[in-house]
Amino acid sequence: MRVRKGEAWPRCQTSWCRYELWRDGRLVQAELEPFTLQIWDLDEFDDLLQEAGLTTVAVHADYKVGQSPTAGTGVWTFEATNRAGR
Repeated sequence: MRVRKGEAWPRCQTSWCRYELWRDGRLVQAELEPFTLQIWDLDEFDDLLQEAGLTTVAVHADYKVGQSPTAGTGVWTFEATNRAGR
């Protein structure tokens, strides 16, 4: 796995999710829960898949099969198989 010089590792982004329970139009309970995402670049994630014994078949952009990711891509979908082909 590659880590770029000067970057903190791990790169994470944490958001807070708020859950509310309402009864008869009144808030009766609320909870906060952290939601943390690990941030990877394409090559790092491909390396992780290979280290786990998978072979990357394709990376698709924004849920469009066959479309390659670019700098403006919002979502990457990795299609991978294990080395035995299953």
